[in-house]
Amino acid sequence: MRRAFSIDGVDICIDGRILELRTEGTRTPETAAQVQRSFLPLLDSYPIDGILVDLRNAHYDIEGVAWQEVLHRLTRLASEKHVAVVGRREQANTVRSLVDTHAANGGRNRGFQSVNAARHWLAEHLPG
Repeated sequence: MRRAFSIDGVDICIDGRILELRTEGTRTPETAAQVQRSFLPLLDSYPIDGILVDLRNAHYDIEGVAWQEVLHRLTRLASEKHVAVVGRREQANTVRSLVDTHAANGGRNRGFQSVNAARHWLAEHLPG
């Protein structure tokens, strides 16, 4: 069963065991905290094994310590999940930051420039 949720600048869709999160617009520490508050209950309520994060329509206006805090909070929530991060070529540093931090927290992940490639990778790597 497919379920969809939407909050300011974030669309979340759960399809089977995969949660897809799409962000758009300017993201700040405050909007990142809002995503975290929305994200955690869903992970606790649904049998999610894979997460696809699509950053292509977002701009992250978060720097320094605030960015590191956002990365660590979000990636800790998903440390036991397979995570595919999709970004544009010019977002490579943002994608790499998420992928590296998630891996440091024990996660299995990969960065992509295509949603279809990310979905395919998740489907191949999900348990069971």
